[in-house]
Amino acid sequence: MFDQNYECFGIYLENRLIGVFGLWFMTRHYAGRSCEVDHIFIEEEFQGKGKGKSLFEFIEQYAASKDCETIELNSYVENFGSHKFYMNLGYIIRGYHFLKKL
Repeated sequence: MFDQNYECFGIYLENRLIGVFGLWFMTRHYAGRSCEVDHIFIEEEFQGKGKGKSLFEFIEQYAASKDCETIELNSYVENFGSHKFYMNLGYIIRGYHFLKKL
């Protein structure tokens, strides 16, 4: 999927896979060179222990190294825990994401 500007990452603790996430790289008319974080998952037993904060520090540094000006992500409306987490990291809510299955 590299030819589609997508990169998938594993999060390891020693030799154990404890999470995954993906990054899409694109240019947006409203945001310039952008990185979209996609499909973040960290095993529940490792949540709330600083792994997510460390993950986003990595994502922000990695996106900056690829000349991104912004990072964006989507979250389900009722996922209040993630909203609080993202806002504590300095992310702001900018709109709604609409979907229509075909």
